[in-house]
Amino acid sequence: MTRHSPDNSVLWRSWLAFTAIIAIVLVVLTALSILQHNAMLARLVESRLAVVAQSTASSFRPIVNLGLPISAVRNAGEILKRGRELDPQITAIRAFNPSGIIVQSLPQAEGDSVSREILQAQVLADEPHWSLETPNALISGYSIINASGTIVGGIQVEYPVDRYREKSDSVAMRIIKVALVLLAALSLLSWLILRWKLRGAIQGVSAVALIADRLNAGEPFPESQLEGDTTSDPRRGVLRRAIIELESSLQAADRSYRDALEGLGASADEGGQASGATDSSALLHPVAAPESSIARHFSRRLTPWITGVVLLAVLALGQFAYREVGRSLQPELVERTSLIATVANRNIQRAVSSGVPLESLVGAESFFRELLDNFPEISYFGVSTGRIIFESGNRQSSPFAPARARKDVPTFAIHDGERQIGYIIVDTNPAYFALQFRNVLLDLGVVLVVAVLLAFEIMVVMLSLSLTGPFNRLHYLAEMQASGDFSAYLVVRARNVGDRLSQILSARALRLHALYDRAMSRGEARLPAVNPVLDRLASPPRRLQFSYLNDVRLPLFLFAAADELPISFLPIFTRAADNPLAGLDPGLVLSLPLAGYLVAIVLLSPFARPMSERFGHRALFICAVVPAIFAHLGLSVSTTTVEIILYRTLVGASYAIATLTCQDYILTVVRRESRSRALGLFTGTMFGGIFAGTAIGGILADRFGFQVVFVISAVLVLIAGLLILRMLPGRSRQESTPPVLASPGFPPILAPLGNRRFRLLVFGIAIPASVLLQAFISFLVALQLDAIGASAADIGRVLMTYFLAIALISPVAPRLYDQRLRHETIVLAGALISACALAAALWPTYWAMLLAVAGSGVGHALMRDPQVAIAMDIAEEDLAAFGPNAVLGSLRTLERAGSILGLLALALLSSQIGYRATIGVVGIWVLVGAVVFMPGMQAGRRLPKRDSGG
Repeated sequence: MTRHSPDNSVLWRSWLAFTAIIAIVLVVLTALSILQHNAMLARLVESRLAVVAQSTASSFRPIVNLGLPISAVRNAGEILKRGRELDPQITAIRAFNPSGIIVQSLPQAEGDSVSREILQAQVLADEPHWSLETPNALISGYSIINASGTIVGGIQVEYPVDRYREKSDSVAMRIIKVALVLLAALSLLSWLILRWKLRGAIQGVSAVALIADRLNAGEPFPESQLEGDTTSDPRRGVLRRAIIELESSLQAADRSYRDALEGLGASADEGGQASGATDSSALLHPVAAPESSIARHFSRRLTPWITGVVLLAVLALGQFAYREVGRSLQPELVERTSLIATVANRNIQRAVSSGVPLESLVGAESFFRELLDNFPEISYFGVSTGRIIFESGNRQSSPFAPARARKDVPTFAIHDGERQIGYIIVDTNPAYFALQFRNVLLDLGVVLVVAVLLAFEIMVVMLSLSLTGPFNRLHYLAEMQASGDFSAYLVVRARNVGDRLSQILSARALRLHALYDRAMSRGEARLPAVNPVLDRLASPPRRLQFSYLNDVRLPLFLFAAADELPISFLPIFTRAADNPLAGLDPGLVLSLPLAGYLVAIVLLSPFARPMSERFGHRALFICAVVPAIFAHLGLSVSTTTVEIILYRTLVGASYAIATLTCQDYILTVVRRESRSRALGLFTGTMFGGIFAGTAIGGILADRFGFQVVFVISAVLVLIAGLLILRMLPGRSRQESTPPVLASPGFPPILAPLGNRRFRLLVFGIAIPASVLLQAFISFLVALQLDAIGASAADIGRVLMTYFLAIALISPVAPRLYDQRLRHETIVLAGALISACALAAALWPTYWAMLLAVAGSGVGHALMRDPQVAIAMDIAEEDLAAFGPNAVLGSLRTLERAGSILGLLALALLSSQIGYRATIGVVGIWVLVGAVVFMPGMQAGRRLPKRDSGG
């Protein structure tokens, strides 16, 4: 008898998935840390150069304020020389006029004018200071502005890029090495955790492997190793019961097989397998997989450990990166602080040397305040003569801070001739690095949450592929054969013991068919006259094809995430593009990409199910993937609003087809009694992807740019398509003759509006709630936050709270109904909460917008599912002639149409009254809708409780 080594495919696949998740988190954290270090280092260098440029430019101002050009400054060379002496690392410093012609340069410039990129950077800058990075240098500049506010020239200061890259590469290599060490260590830790947590699965698989060995060798069926085991861990009860049931089915199948052989007059050793019986042309028989909780059981047990390991990775690498970045930037910070203090000292020294008493300096504190505003790493400036006479900022409150009155503190002396009469005190900001890393820490929190969501989806799918799927197929086939039905077989690769046993059972079924055909062809009369087992062998064998709920989980998650990646910056991206639609209102133009997206969803949604019936779910999903990839890549290179509108509309069409195809697939493969839970999982998975895409999209846009985000979206869609090709079964032969594609038609959209309760629901709740989502969340939030200076990552974090609130609050609504609260009451409460939350957005601050978005999510979560229940009540009571499907179709169509019109109207209004006032209009709309809906509560009748989870 051939003995097989223990089947560890469950362990290996889970470990590879676990390691991949850890690697993704470490790669993202490493990239964020390196990018943040490089950005901080570049900013420090450029700002240090800006101090030199600003100080040099100020020396030209007295001449240009007289109306003379900078070429009239005779000592321009001496001014540039003094500026270059401030920082020996400067490679070049130049003064140029508004046309870019170089007036003076140290060292001598190779050309007569500065580059076009420098002039463009100067023109596009909103402030006098501007910067630019070229392949050879970091450039910082300062515009020379005369008394009338006109730019009459500029100062260009260059720093060698090689030194910057050498330092950044050194830090990057150290962080990458630590990340690799952490990956190896945490990968080993994950192996030990999985070995421990999956020991029940490994034990069960070993029991099945023994059965496979015995059956493959033709030996008697072995005794159960689990049925009498009373010492097994009760937490493994789910798998123990499944294995015991499987053993019982296999034992009965073995008896049925031997009885069938006896009826055919054959022995267990006799040959007779039909040639070509497993040909791919055999008739396919699609099967909805039986319900199983094994994958969910193990995924939930593993999720806390996944979270812990990912958190450990984030904390360990984050702490090292923080210390490494601080150590790298400290010398640059010291040099920059010294330079700032030197410039301030020169200005004060110039006034004192002109005969102005130190105590009589005018504007010293305002000068210091300006320096503090421009250089956040400085927390305090002061001038002391033994006592503080001028100061600005906050002194260090640490007990280790130097005593201010002592002259042995490192300072910058002020002299009157040969005599020191005072000194300048400069304090660095001890929280500067923490402030710079605040956004990175927030980003890491977002990455952690997204990683856990992705980890859960991956673990469910991996366990389904390596454990649940093979066992479900085997159990189904074993139960068929246990009942004496050998009419079907499976074609699977023997990657694990479950599939190996399925191969054995399939070979037995095919062998019985071959023996039956041979007996009939020989005209043998020894077959029993009536035998149900043998009667089923008269028809050709069917090839089973299984479908699972988990087949579409990960593709749906990735597709939804890809769709939502640009939501935090799409209106801003549209505003920055060239606008050929100059005749349209600017606010209206900004809303057109989103409006086109929604129109595509409305128009294509009715066609999704008929097309899936005609072409099959896998083919239709791939048909959605191809244009989605094209559209995302097109968005990455779009330069005009027309291109953005067209590509975003194509994205909406693809999204509608892909998501509804997944929904239809789920409704097809799950049993009727499990549809409510399956649709709940569908909604949870889709919202998980939406949440992940919204959260991570802003971070990616902040670090890599808008165009890269669209490319990443295309890659995620491509991965989703490849997963669909791998996991979804193809069309069966019995489906090969497509049905005539009937016109999908539209439900009687307007007819249900004749009912008063339905009108109140549509116009009082459904449309205002949809406008809240599309106009406020998807459009106005990004524009308002951008107007107050928030980054794309900040916008993404704010929008994330909306979907987080929905995920947390949505399960509460059914419980409230169970506590005798009517659906109408819950919906009304949600509308009032949303309206009150939007009032917070009237204060134009980051935290006020965060409160408004999160509160809107709470309110929308309370409105979303109960309004469907109300519509079902109306359909069953007042609109029974139409039926629930027509009423719900009318509700969704009117809701989406109303949201599109509302979006366009509010976008048009926003260009007239501003974003903040428009948000107030949305709040009033929601509040008025709730007031309109109140009479509907009186008309609503209390119905018997039903399960509202679907």
